[in-house]
Amino acid sequence: MILLILLWVTQSVFGGIPGLEGTCMAGCVKDGDPGMEYRKSTLVFHENTLQLHILNAKNNGCKEAPYTFLLNFNYEVKQNSHSHLYRNIDLKLEGYYLVLHQSKYAAYYNKIKYCKRDDWKTNVPQPISNEACGVKDLYPLGTKLYQIYRTWENQLRLGEMNGITNALSPESRPTHLDILYQFLKQ
Repeated sequence: MILLILLWVTQSVFGGIPGLEGTCMAGCVKDGDPGMEYRKSTLVFHENTLQLHILNAKNNGCKEAPYTFLLNFNYEVKQNSHSHLYRNIDLKLEGYYLVLHQSKYAAYYNKIKYCKRDDWKTNVPQPISNEACGVKDLYPLGTKLYQIYRTWENQLRLGEMNGITNALSPESRPTHLDILYQFLKQ
């Protein structure tokens, strides 16, 4: 009986199993990246698409963030044969976008033609790529990532990423849930 109630609660909060619908947000956490030490992440699920919003900030509280990094994915939920505690979710990277939140950054990016663009505006998602932006650490579009997740009441947790479980193959799919990042249904 408790399992049925839990299943009903999870379905009502996340829009059904296996599908996830709606917005889940993690709080502002210290990330350790030089210059932008704090990060606030939001996941937006719609049908079989997922958009990850990563807001980077210099201060605790994630206020006055200069930009948000967006990643678009298609996803498919799969049954997990190894554990009943979480489900597998396979993601395919479809796009990267950068949203500038302050006009001084838009003006600067236009001046230096960052990502070979001179049409940066505030609060407008602009597509970016490794080639245009001169960066090397973005996964190529079409990259598949193999993750796990678990929903519980209004919470969503994803698999822990580390040097061993990089999620680039089914064999390197995370095997433990990340205990630091908790997303809450909004």
